[in-house]
Amino acid sequence: MLELSNQNLEETCSAIYGDVKHRFRTGAKPYNSKDPLFESHCQYIEARVRDVFSWIKGENDNLPDDCELKRLDPEKHFAYLDYKHVSQLQLPSRDFEKYLSWDFVGLHGRGANESTLWLGTKGAHTPLHSDSYGYNVVHQIHGRKKWVLIPWESYKYLKPTRIPYEESSIYSEINFFMKDISKEEGYCHMAAREVVLTAGDTLLVPPKWWHYVECLDNSLSVNTWVPIVNDSEERVKESIVRTLISFVTQNVSFSNAENLILNPNEKYC
Repeated sequence: MLELSNQNLEETCSAIYGDVKHRFRTGAKPYNSKDPLFESHCQYIEARVRDVFSWIKGENDNLPDDCELKRLDPEKHFAYLDYKHVSQLQLPSRDFEKYLSWDFVGLHGRGANESTLWLGTKGAHTPLHSDSYGYNVVHQIHGRKKWVLIPWESYKYLKPTRIPYEESSIYSEINFFMKDISKEEGYCHMAAREVVLTAGDTLLVPPKWWHYVECLDNSLSVNTWVPIVNDSEERVKESIVRTLISFVTQNVSFSNAENLILNPNEKYC
């Protein structure tokens, strides 16, 4: 798998993502709230990857006049280009594809087309959640990324919720961002494990395990979701939930219901 230095990170990412605008999720850091910073609570901006690197370095003079990053302080905000399927990108060369092979962990035949890239600045994070389908294998290409892993059986202490709704994602109402989670009620029963991945590290997230993920530095990682036999049963359950959520969004009376109930990843998938 690929590993990158600071210089190579900017060069490689600019080549991978191209000279086109991508949809970055942005948010404040620290986020001083009892509630998690769900994706539906974030702001989204369109920017080129090379502009984000200029913004990180404080080189705002290099940003286009209409770049929305100019109004954000990189010391107080993060930017996250998450859930980017490699198949949607124009890779710089065929040679790059060989670096995204999962053969080294025994997943023969899985490569770029089954992989997703995650590029984030310091503080970029994904709230605590559980994935209903398969298991997750992630490889850290650059920087450091903190993972908090909690067995599925600890859900009773995690305040699970289906709002915001995203197929196969069950979120927690507990905010893990930039805080000492050991002070949370029920923490001693969560059986939480914390690990920090650095470049070259690979992590397997067992099926349905809860996980919170945070970039401790400017970070690039890649993952692949691997299906398992039980997915068929879980998909039936998810279809029922999706039907109920669809009914609610179409029939509630308050305004902006869809934006409040659906996760942006669900609306833009």
